[in-house]
Formats: sequence, C-alpha cells, structure tokens
Amino acid sequence: MIQARIKEFLQRLTPPTRSNLLEELERLELSGAEIPGAGEVMETLRAEFRGGGQTQKRNSAPARYFFAPLELLLVEGSPQHGTTGGIQRGSLSPIWEWISRDLLPTMARDYVKNVTDLISSDKQREARQAATTFQTKVAKSMENILSSPDSAGQIRSRLGAYTASPLVFDDLTKMLGALRARDELAKLNEALPAKLTRFEDAEIGKITHTVRMIANAARIQAGCADL
Repeated sequence: MIQARIKEFLQRLTPPTRSNLLEELERLELSGAEIPGAGEVMETLRAEFRGGGQTQKRNSAPARYFFAPLELLLVEGSPQHGTTGGIQRGSLSPIWEWISRDLLPTMARDYVKNVTDLISSDKQREARQAATTFQTKVAKSMENILSSPDSAGQIRSRLGAYTASPLVFDDLTKMLGALRARDELAKLNEALPAKLTRFEDAEIGKITHTVRMIANAARIQAGCADL
C-alpha cells in the first residue's frame, strides 16, 4: 500500500525531477542524514533509472560510499572533453570495474560484502568507516603502481576494456589526488558558507584564508605521500 502511494507520487514528477531527487537522496544518505521513508523512494527510483550492467555496479551502495569524497569534484558532460580539476561522473563506472577486477579484486569483494551487511544492519557510520579504510588501501596500491611508467601504460590498456573514453586514466589520477586530500576536502566543504550574504572584502578574505590553510595542509600531505 505504501509502496503504491510512493510510486503514484513519484509519477507526478517529471523524469528529470525524479533523477535529481535520487541523486540528492543518495548524497544525503552518504552524509549520514536520516530521512524516514527514503529507502523506499530510492529503491523505486533506482529501479527506474539504474538497470543492470556497469551503471548499477557503479551506483551500488558500496561504490557510492567509496566515491563519496569525489562528490564535490564530479562534473557532467561529454567524456571526450576533459576538465582541469573536475572528474567526469561517467568515469566512475570503469574505474570501479578496474578496482574490483584488476587492482584489488579480493579486498574489493570483501569490502562490498562488509558494507552491504553494515547497511542492511543500519550501521551507516560503520559503513562509512569501512569505505574510508578501503579508500586508503586503494590509494596506497595506486601510488605503488603509478610510480612505474610501464605499469601506468598497463592501467591505460586495462581501462580500455571497460570504456572507450581516453580521459578515464586522467580521472583516475585525479581520484588519487582527491583521496590523498580526502580529509582536507571535507574540512574545506565544512568551512565554506552555503552562500555569501554580503560580498565584502572582509568576508572574502576570511574564506580565502581558510582555503589557503587547507590547501597548504593538502600539499604537505601529498608531498609526504610521495617520499
């Protein structure tokens, strides 16, 4: 009965609105927000927009938790047109396939099972912690592999098995940088105001100072990781 009412309500919305609603609910889920009834809504919307195949794998809960630190950097658009700092959302699916099948297949399988069980038990905080641990393992493994030019070439070749886009390798390296600066990016997101009430030098200066401090911390961390 409740499921039928949910479907009836959702059908009153336009398809773009339903798609945006799903993205927002998933974002709130990753941030730890508790929304009564959200599970039924997301289940209905995922059935509509995310069928089988790679898209479903990339948007599974364990994958979404893993890619959460990249959310602020994701951009939409043609995979043939890269961006300086953004990561194409369409790159996540082949990257996840590469991680799961080539980089750390056993750890990825264990991670997916662990996070799936935690979410089923409504242990969202523990699921996010598990994702953080797996992110660290992936980043360290990528650092070791990318240090060799030959290995980098092999990664390009393997990614070609999952996508025709030539930009996924670049997005993969951007992902590594984002995972290294994961904590700093989170601090930056928390420090920035949702909006500027007054566009004044003092307020802009405060924000600039905060961004500079966090950016310097990220550079130091990245530099230590390269040693």
